[in-house]
Amino acid sequence: DNDDDEEEFDDMKEKDNIILAKLDVIDKKLEEKLAELEYTFGRKGKALEEEIRDLAEERNELTEKKRRPLFRK
Repeated sequence: DNDDDEEEFDDMKEKDNIILAKLDVIDKKLEEKLAELEYTFGRKGKALEEEIRDLAEERNELTEKKRRPLFRK
């Protein structure tokens, strides 16, 4: 019955890798948008700030998922 646990663990690991890959993409987007924001003002700056906020929220949701315990007994 040990195979089941191992499979579940691999599954979790795979989900972790997917989450980490998504976080990586979000981080890169955030960096680009923050750099853009440095020299963007007015209405366009406001829109950028909203995009950054959305990305940050998305990132937080993903890190929350990652923090959930892997094993529930």
